[in-house]
Amino acid sequence: MSEEQQPPSLPLVPVSRGAASSLTVRTPGPTAPAIPAAVERRSAPAWSRIVGPVLAGAVTVYLGRTFGPAAYGRYALALAIGAATLYAGWVALPPILGRLIAGDPDLLDPATRAAWRGATLRFCCTVVVAAGVFALAGPIAHAYGRVSLSWPLRWSAVAVAGQALVLVFGERSDTTRESVLGAWILGATSLVQAVDIVALVTHGAGVAGAALGRIAGYVVATAGLILFAPGQLGSAHRPSSDGPAARRIAWYASAVAAADVTWIATFGLAMIVVSPFVSAAALGRLGVAVTLTAVLGYGGYELSGGLFSTAPALARARDSAAVAQRLRFLVRWQGAVVALLAVWSDPIMHLLFGNRYGAGAGALRALAVCSLLAAPAWLLTLVVTSFARVRTRLIVAGLSFEAGLLAVYLLTTARGIVGAAVGVDVLVAVYLVSHVWVAASMVDLQLGSLMRSLIRTAAAAIAMAVVLSVAGTSDLSVVGWLAGAIGGTAAFLAVLLATGEISAGRRPL
Repeated sequence: MSEEQQPPSLPLVPVSRGAASSLTVRTPGPTAPAIPAAVERRSAPAWSRIVGPVLAGAVTVYLGRTFGPAAYGRYALALAIGAATLYAGWVALPPILGRLIAGDPDLLDPATRAAWRGATLRFCCTVVVAAGVFALAGPIAHAYGRVSLSWPLRWSAVAVAGQALVLVFGERSDTTRESVLGAWILGATSLVQAVDIVALVTHGAGVAGAALGRIAGYVVATAGLILFAPGQLGSAHRPSSDGPAARRIAWYASAVAAADVTWIATFGLAMIVVSPFVSAAALGRLGVAVTLTAVLGYGGYELSGGLFSTAPALARARDSAAVAQRLRFLVRWQGAVVALLAVWSDPIMHLLFGNRYGAGAGALRALAVCSLLAAPAWLLTLVVTSFARVRTRLIVAGLSFEAGLLAVYLLTTARGIVGAAVGVDVLVAVYLVSHVWVAASMVDLQLGSLMRSLIRTAAAAIAMAVVLSVAGTSDLSVVGWLAGAIGGTAAFLAVLLATGEISAGRRPL
């Protein structure tokens, strides 16, 4: 799709009518007509949105302690290859194949060409790539020198096909992570996956069972979308409709899907680059650190969407305050996470995963930067995509991947998993800066206010880090944990209050 042929941009939900009138929003192209009422529903509350991140973190802790570093390394690698498979099938291949089909009218009849559009094309591409990974799982495992990787890789490929099917149905409705229905379906998916994984692993299914357990969740999600999404849509939103409303809904949902898949691939590709240069045990230690960091960033993003339920990430009314407000919240929230990971990485790693993962504390500490940047990067990914700049965003993301993965490779070969963690920081930093640059050309991100929030939050994080350091940085007693957590949080909030970043009369953080 050329820049000139892009659909009209979708605007941002206002926080208040008064604030909206004073803001300047830079958006390319014509103003979009009003989005149908089904899309205008409020976002899900915060507690329902963080169910997924909490369960993902709990499953990571369970698998890490049950498997040990080497086995968890195989599991992390299988998931990483699955993420790359999903990215290739859902984002990378369809534009190429679509252009080939469009450029050769005699290649396919019109009816068949129409069937290859949109979600159908992406789903078919993903299934083909996943089938290839399933068939070649043995040779891939041998190439990595890990024969036991073959069955986890096969089940991961099947799970990717299921995940693609969920994205198909999600793209054909307004059911995204920004809606109440979408949050409930995602929560149910996470719950079923967690229960199934724990049950299979407990009964001796091992790493293959953990990969297999993810499939049931996507079955539940697909069933939920089939059963409940049509009732939320109305005739104007059904796939058979060819009207402007249906096209706007399709674009809205596909923006979420493409952004999610691209972000999933960010961490997966980094793990694939690292895996040939470190042992399975080292990869497992890095894997739990990366997963924990991603879960914290994902949790902050989802929490911001629940607290500011009238300001979802995707554009639905012309007010940049929605995005700016969430960005400032994420800076403050993730600033506390940075202090926690930078000072308490050793006790956190030992408490959650046991002594076998102690050597991964350095990687977790290095990933503190990633924990700060990940959630804002995710939010801006969705914003840029929703403003009908999918091609631009994919180009920027591709360049960010190349620069970041090169840094991951160079630093891994020099410093092992700590260097790999720093390389992931570089990847996410380049990714975020590039998306800020693109988003700022379309939305008033209020960068001056954001920088002030960043400086004040940095001061608060330093104060919190000092208190945590006094409480201890290695083996903590119960008193040390409580004193550090309570005192550090109090110091963090006190500095934010003193600098005027927050006030007692406003919403928390």
